Amino acid sequence: MTDVFISYSRRDKAFVRALCDALQTQNHQICIDWDGIRSSQSWKEEIAAGIRAAARFVYILSPDSLASKYWNWEVEHAITLKKLISVLCQEVDLNRVHSEIIRLQLISFCGEDDSSTALEKLISVIGTDIEYDRLYAKLERRAQDWVERDRQDGWLRGADLEEAEIWLATSADKTPAPSPLHRDYITASRQERQQELERWRFLYETAERRRVAAKQNKITAFCKSSEALFVTGRPFDALIEALRAGRRRQQADWATAYWMCASVQTVRCCFPPVTIAPYDSGDSMAI
Repeated sequence: MTDVFISYSRRDKAFVRALCDALQTQNHQICIDWDGIRSSQSWKEEIAAGIRAAARFVYILSPDSLASKYWNWEVEHAITLKKLISVLCQEVDLNRVHSEIIRLQLISFCGEDDSSTALEKLISVIGTDIEYDRLYAKLERRAQDWVERDRQDGWLRGADLEEAEIWLATSADKTPAPSPLHRDYITASRQERQQELERWRFLYETAERRRVAAKQNKITAFCKSSEALFVTGRPFDALIEALRAGRRRQQADWATAYWMCASVQTVRCCFPPVTIAPYDSGDSMAI
């Protein structure tokens, strides 16, 4: 995640290098094309991706940059996406400057302010609402990835989703405003989260029903075994099975398992209480 994308003319490289060094001492991450390779469509894609990924777009204004078709392409691409910051390194004819740039305050390194004062102004402007703009860029990048996956994967989850929803709720009067893609992505992520919770709830409830049914079946098996043993004249074995069923019943849901253990009570009624004295204790236990 970069803080600043810098657009400039190669003829202003010495000024731009000094500016980058100053910004990096303030721990700002810089995205800049030092090589100037402009021969393929892939260059435009890489530059566009760099602009989207950065929180700020700083363009270096000079006669040479105004004459550069590449510089103008970068500015045109960034106007609708980023908060623009104008840095004037040489005096220019303002009549030749894009109207969106003219309406913004220029931070001049060639006017009345000395370089230190101009740099302080630039750092202040970059730092204003920087967290908002960082998240703007981050969400835009993730939303683009979501679109590339046909909107079938790549949703926001957990803390990322909560952060995005808070960001969207507090974005009134912010510049740039959240795009329709931002809103669609955050809304779709919340909907997917709700659907995921429903799927997990269904799986849990299904598993719980099966667990209860299995326990009930086991109780039934103990009960029937106890009844069979009692009928065949094996009352003590029948009692053991009845005790097993009773123990299972205590572990099960009373509301759903009680009716299945009626036979246990019947078997217990056929025997008087028996006191068992444990070997290692003076306590006794009634069955």
